[in-house]
Amino acid sequence: DLFLFSIIRKPSLTELGLNPITDGENILSIQMIGLLLGGVLWGVLGDKRGRLSVLFGSILIYSLANIGNGFAQNYTQYAALRFIAGVGLAGELGASVTLVSELVSKEHRGICTSVIASVGLFGAIAAYFIKQEFSWRVCYFFGGGMGRRQAKRGRDISTEMSINFSEAIFGVQRKILLTKQSKCKTCSGSGGKPGTSMETCHTCNG
Repeated sequence: DLFLFSIIRKPSLTELGLNPITDGENILSIQMIGLLLGGVLWGVLGDKRGRLSVLFGSILIYSLANIGNGFAQNYTQYAALRFIAGVGLAGELGASVTLVSELVSKEHRGICTSVIASVGLFGAIAAYFIKQEFSWRVCYFFGGGMGRRQAKRGRDISTEMSINFSEAIFGVQRKILLTKQSKCKTCSGSGGKPGTSMETCHTCNG
């Protein structure tokens, strides 16, 4: 996202009648403030709500802000949306690195976090070529649209397993055995026939 703004800063601000240098630096500074505040905000929420909630929530905010930037008409709108995008970007980066660090072994944590940074650079390269073919507004639409994610049902069963570096990169399929307790619809767990009730034994109180 930071590379994207650097690439399309001049054409976007020029079209809006703003100074690409002065106004561009101010907007970038505002986005950096959003990154700073977002890092603190999402860090606290991550400890309370979980890393996945923070990851997808921050991606949603960042994506909506990017799409909104494609509709910006003045300096105030542009700067405000860049601030919101900065807040979202902070959560996305922090949560993704933390999740990877927790999932892989300590021997591969450095490599895996480097992969995250490398993929971000590929995004910057893609932004450059998109900018050559489309307007700066389309670039923001594209950047925001890539972050969309369909809602999925929340989990009611969870399990933990360890994966190695190659499995984290290329994926792996495993079969696991889960034990889940459910209430019997016939006896509600009592073991008795329908229509009967529980009685206490006068001898053993069972």
